[in-house]
Amino acid sequence: MNEDRDYLDLTDIPEHLQGFEILRHKATWRLDEALQRQGVDIPADQLFINSVNNPVDRIVTSRAALPVFIASAVQENNHPVITGEFSGVFGVAFSFEDEHRIDSKFASIETFAAIASDVYQQLQG
Repeated sequence: MNEDRDYLDLTDIPEHLQGFEILRHKATWRLDEALQRQGVDIPADQLFINSVNNPVDRIVTSRAALPVFIASAVQENNHPVITGEFSGVFGVAFSFEDEHRIDSKFASIETFAAIASDVYQQLQG
């Protein structure tokens, strides 16, 4: 069953990007399902992990759509970390504003971190 959802037509994807796009695709549907089970009806590719330089200045230093964040972690063999002080889950890329924060509206930062960890583990195997 998962094999069908894992299928991705690679016709228009350059060969050097295919491995990453396969991981991103696999991460996306797994994240979507896990988020829906937690009552989060926002597609994973519309959620961003934004990080800041420090909690005072809050200058965004990095951002990645959630599936890209997970796919990159798998490629780098580096378990994903989402912490509330320096990073969070947002509905807007490059924002650290409270009104764009998703991890306090729909589920806790710990819930998002657990989902990210679970999907990472699934893709590692």
